[in-house]
Amino acid sequence: MNGEVPMQPMREPGMLDKVREFFSTFDLDARLESMGITYSVPVQAALCFGFGFAVGFLFKKSFKILLVSLIVTCLIIMFLESYGVLLIDWPAFKALTGFAPEATMQSMVMSAFDWIRENILVFGAGLIGFLLGNRFG
Repeated sequence: MNGEVPMQPMREPGMLDKVREFFSTFDLDARLESMGITYSVPVQAALCFGFGFAVGFLFKKSFKILLVSLIVTCLIIMFLESYGVLLIDWPAFKALTGFAPEATMQSMVMSAFDWIRENILVFGAGLIGFLLGNRFG
């Protein structure tokens, strides 16, 4: 050992080296652009997945309370509306939710399905997040 550094034998690149090399040359923007996806779509999908997971988790934990509250609220509203104590302005409600006042239930359902078709990745991520949150909740 005269101050010489011993030569280490060349080693085969391991799995970690291959992963490092892949991520050093991986260009996410170019990959997404080649698929016709903008960068905001994966971000929206991730946010919808997280929100869906949280809602699914809370849904499983408090399903009975939510169901009873929803049924009681609907019954109270129906009772008050049938006696004329409460008047619901349906055209204003439709306008508030973004539908035309003359929109029918069928056109509103078709509009919802059209939105799902246009945003299938975001919808699917939210649905998968909800199902996983409900499973782990």
